[in-house]
Amino acid sequence: MGSWVIWRAVDLRWLSDDAFISFRYAKHFAEGHGLVFNIGEYVEGYTNLLWTVVLGLGMMLGFEPEISAHVLSIGALGGMLWLLTQFSGERGWSLSLVLLGGMFHLQIFATSGLETQWFESLIVLTIWAVWTERWSVARTAMVLGMLTRPEGGLIWITLLFIAALDESSRKTLPMTAVIGVLTLLGLEGWRWFYYGEWLPNTFHAKAGQANWSQGWLYVRLFLQMYWFVALGWLTAIHQSRHSSVQIRRLGQFVLLFSTVYCIHVLRVGGDFMMARFALPWAVPLVLSLSVWVQERMSKSEQHWLVPILGAVIAITAVEPPGLNENQDGHFGIEGITNEHIWYTEHWRIEAQRAGQVVQPFLKDTEIEVVIYGAQAMFAYYADLPYALEGMSGLTDHELARLDNRAQRVGHGRKATVPYLQDRGVNLYLDFRLQQSTHPLNQIQLGAVSGSILSYRKETMDLLRARGAEFQDFPDYLDWYVSQLTSHSPETVQGDLSIFQRYYFHFNQSPRDIEIQQQLIAYISAVE
Repeated sequence: MGSWVIWRAVDLRWLSDDAFISFRYAKHFAEGHGLVFNIGEYVEGYTNLLWTVVLGLGMMLGFEPEISAHVLSIGALGGMLWLLTQFSGERGWSLSLVLLGGMFHLQIFATSGLETQWFESLIVLTIWAVWTERWSVARTAMVLGMLTRPEGGLIWITLLFIAALDESSRKTLPMTAVIGVLTLLGLEGWRWFYYGEWLPNTFHAKAGQANWSQGWLYVRLFLQMYWFVALGWLTAIHQSRHSSVQIRRLGQFVLLFSTVYCIHVLRVGGDFMMARFALPWAVPLVLSLSVWVQERMSKSEQHWLVPILGAVIAITAVEPPGLNENQDGHFGIEGITNEHIWYTEHWRIEAQRAGQVVQPFLKDTEIEVVIYGAQAMFAYYADLPYALEGMSGLTDHELARLDNRAQRVGHGRKATVPYLQDRGVNLYLDFRLQQSTHPLNQIQLGAVSGSILSYRKETMDLLRARGAEFQDFPDYLDWYVSQLTSHSPETVQGDLSIFQRYYFHFNQSPRDIEIQQQLIAYISAVE
C-alpha cells in the first residue's frame, strides 16, 4: 500500500504557484541577499520559514528547488507512511495507512513544492512519539513544526495539555514548556530583529480579518468528500476517556489539536486550494478513527475486513461537483478549486520560457512589476528586479494592511491601477492570463505582453533601447495637443486626469509642463 501511495504522489507531482514565492525567497537567501522577496526590502511574505531555509541551503549546494522540494516531500511522505504502520492492530493491518493513503488530496499535496507534506509528517511523528513515550522525539518534532509553520505552535500547546492531564507524563511538562518558550522567544526575537514585526506579513494579508462563512464552506466541502474524517472527533472523545494511558493520550492529542486547528481554518476562511488547510487537522482524526476500529476488529475473527473496510471508505470519497469548473473568470465553488489542475507542468515550462524572454529587458534595472494570480513562477524565472505581489499583498507591508474588499478568500486586497500608479509601479506583465489593454498602455517585451502603469521617460527609453515595443507617449501628447479643438472640454478634462496619473506625475520637463498648461488653459477657456 505504501509503495502505491508513493508511486501515486510521484506520478501526480506538480508545483503550486505559491511555492515559487518561497523559491524566490530561498534564491535570494542562497545568493546572500537574505530572506527577502525583493532585494533590500525586508517583508516576511512566506509561512514556511524552515522549509524556505532548507530549500535555500539546497540551492547553495547546487540543487534547484523544483527538484529538491519534490525529493524532500516524497521523503517526508515515506516517513509518514512508515509511522502509520506503527499504529497497526494486533493482526498487522494499518487502517490509517489505507484511509490516509487513499485520500486523493493527500496524494496531491504530497508534492506541490509547498511544506504541506513536511508539516503533516511532523504532526504524525509527534503523535507516534507520544504514543510510544519518546518525549525527546516529540519535542524535536514540536520545535521543527513551530519553525515550519506558525500553526506549529499548536503542537507545543497540545503536548503541554497532555502532560498536564496525564500524571504519568507530568514529569515531561517542565522540559516541554521550557523548550517551547525558548523556541517561541527565539523565533519572535529573530522576526522582530530581521523584519521589524511580531507577526508574519502573511497574517495581515490573509488571516487578519475573520471570514467565518467562507471557512464553513471550505470545511463543509472537505467533509462532504472525506465524510469519515468527522468520525474521528467521536472516536477521539471516546479515546480521551480510555483506561489505557496510550490510547487516552492519542484521543486527547487529536481532540485538542484537530479541534483548535479546524476552528483556526474556519476563522481565516480556509483557502482557495481544496483540502490543503484541512489536511493537517484531518490526518490526526483519521488516525484516531483507525485505531478505534482496529481495537474492535482485533477482538473479532474478521480481522481481514480491515483493509476491505478501508478501501470501501476511501472509494466513497467523491469530489463535490463544480470544483474544476471555470466559467467567465469564476472558477470552482466560490473560489475553492483543485489547484493542481491550474498549475500543470505545461504552465511551469511556459513561465520559465516567458521569464527567460523578459530577463534581458529588465536585468540591472530598478523597474517595478506587479504580478497577480498564477504569476509567482513567472517572477521567479524572470528574476524580476522588483515584484509586487498584487493579489493579497503577501510580500508587501502596505498592501497587506489595506481593507479586504473582495469575497474570494485570501485575495481581497487586489491592487488597483490607481493604487499601483500612486506607488510608482512601472509595469504589469502576464505570461498566461492576457488581459485587454488600451493601445496607449500596451508594451511588448519580446513574446511577452503587458501594460504600462507609470510612464517614466528615462525608464521607457531604456526599454526601447533594449527592443521593447510600445507607444511613445510624448509623441502622442504632441499629437493630442495638435488635435485639441476636436475634443470637448469634458473629454479633455477626463483625459487630463488620466494623463496626470500615468505620465505628468513622473515627468516634469519644460515641454511636459507646457503641454499640461495648454490642456488646463483649454478647459478653462471653453468653460
